[in-house]
Amino acid sequence: MRKPNTATAAADRGGRQILAMLCWITAFALLTRLAAACGSFSHLDLYWYKGWAMDAPNGLFSIYTRAREISLDYPPLYLFPLHAIGRLCQHFPNLLRYYPYEMLLFKAVPILFDAACIPLIYAVGRKRNQWAALTAALAWALCPAMFLNGAMWGQTDSILCFELLLSFWLLDSGRPIAGCVAFAAAGLTKYQALAFLPVLLLELFGKTRPIPWKKALLGLGAAALTVFAVFLPFSIGAKNPALVFDLYLGGQNKYPYYTLNACNFYALLGLNWGGFGDPATKDTQSLFGLPEGHFLAGITTAHLSTVLTLLIIGWVCYLYIKGKGKSGWAAGLLLTQGLFLWTTRMHERYQIVVLPFALMAYVTSGNRRFLHLFGSLSVIVFFNQLLVLFRDNNMEAPWLLHYETILAVVSAVNLAVFFWSARACARLLRGTDEGPKASPPDLAAAAA
Repeated sequence: MRKPNTATAAADRGGRQILAMLCWITAFALLTRLAAACGSFSHLDLYWYKGWAMDAPNGLFSIYTRAREISLDYPPLYLFPLHAIGRLCQHFPNLLRYYPYEMLLFKAVPILFDAACIPLIYAVGRKRNQWAALTAALAWALCPAMFLNGAMWGQTDSILCFELLLSFWLLDSGRPIAGCVAFAAAGLTKYQALAFLPVLLLELFGKTRPIPWKKALLGLGAAALTVFAVFLPFSIGAKNPALVFDLYLGGQNKYPYYTLNACNFYALLGLNWGGFGDPATKDTQSLFGLPEGHFLAGITTAHLSTVLTLLIIGWVCYLYIKGKGKSGWAAGLLLTQGLFLWTTRMHERYQIVVLPFALMAYVTSGNRRFLHLFGSLSVIVFFNQLLVLFRDNNMEAPWLLHYETILAVVSAVNLAVFFWSARACARLLRGTDEGPKASPPDLAAAAA
């Protein structure tokens, strides 16, 4: 009779303990977020979600014909859960008469996706380093920016984070078709997902051992088919075959301002919204408000933003293609950070998608600097959201006299962190990363 392998048995027990800890972490995050959702009232943006939910039962696929009346400017995927919520409220109208029920109802979907990110983060990294993967999952569960975004505010950014995590994990695992479909779902949820399209293409065609062309093209075809299948009934209902183009191009041009409360380069210059003492100033006007007759007056800030966008994308592509690192996580982090900090028309929540990519860069590389970077970015994104949420929920707060100054200070910190993150990402992409590594887990010791 063979004797049991003591080391293997201990490792198995250690693995079970890690999975138990993961379950407890996920349950803790979910329960605390649901409790906070019931106990905190927010009308900012939830007012629009509520309006879409109440209108959706009048005709889900024709809802874009009423888009102007209900201020609908989202892609269609999030309308499906809102339609279900609207139907539920029709049958149980008392749900909307008690604000804790109402808050829970409209915050539940983002909270569920937020909690689902925890086991997904662990799944991405467990084969590389179980301990680092569990640390990353715990970091997400305790992230103040995500807690504020979903449980307190009721925003949908956690859904986008989950879909992008899933997409790039599938690509990293050699499953391009499923990864591209998940990416299409992200784009059908929020417009900001399209910023990651260059990284998607790099992951499909720029690897040292690239995905076979046939599979890569099939993945892109599957993504296009997914978008077509979701938009088709809405296009028919709206009697508008160009609905997809109207939505995405129109959404980009809806807020043509320097920055919309985003702590970036333009907020540092005091250019929140329009700036220059005129909130109606747009980025399509002369560069930084230069007067007529100036030799640069024909160049607009939007032109500068476009040039910076191309430079940032080109830099990321160059680092990825020429380097040995080939990390889609580092490329996504660098690209999104760059676009948020240096281009116009950014909202305060557009930076939140850097958080899962910072965590995954830590898990996949083992470099603890990315874990510290995640912590720094979490605090910055938290304060950026907090400023906007608290301002709009209490317009008489005395600190609002210094609102623009506070934005500028946080923006300065954000820019400093950007240069730190750019250096770390560039090193990882070039393959010269020699930062402090996460130690592999000692499962036998953990089980002892």
